[in-house]
Amino acid sequence: MEEYPGNNINYSSAQAENEAAIRELLKVFDGDSSSFEGARFVVARDGDKIVGCARVKVVGEGCMEFSSLGVLPEYREKGIGSQLVKRVLACEKHRPLFLLTSSDKESFYSKFGAVIADPEKLPPLFKREYQRIIELPFAKKIEVIVMAFN
Repeated sequence: MEEYPGNNINYSSAQAENEAAIRELLKVFDGDSSSFEGARFVVARDGDKIVGCARVKVVGEGCMEFSSLGVLPEYREKGIGSQLVKRVLACEKHRPLFLLTSSDKESFYSKFGAVIADPEKLPPLFKREYQRIIELPFAKKIEVIVMAFN
């Protein structure tokens, strides 16, 4: 358990009964709910309330993506997102583990060992995922980059 002023945050693997709460949380930060498998999420809780989540999404055989990292606005800047990244990376041993993010998040993820990857050198399954994402309306407003945890 991590201690923060006014918060007692617990981290755990998601359970089947958490699915609705995770889906609601993903809506708050416009997180990726595609290929939803609740058991792949790690969640942060303040008491019974899920306040953050992250997961590894299976893109295809042998191709995995770090995805859906988000924390409720009132819980941000308390290290919860960093703890979620560390816990997901500790649980998921498959490498490389790809990540699609905005360029302004590069320094955050690089703290955990992620490096920028060349989109042209991605495995075909993840290259298709990258192409799908950059065509979405939100991606027209930001610079989407590919990073990899090796």
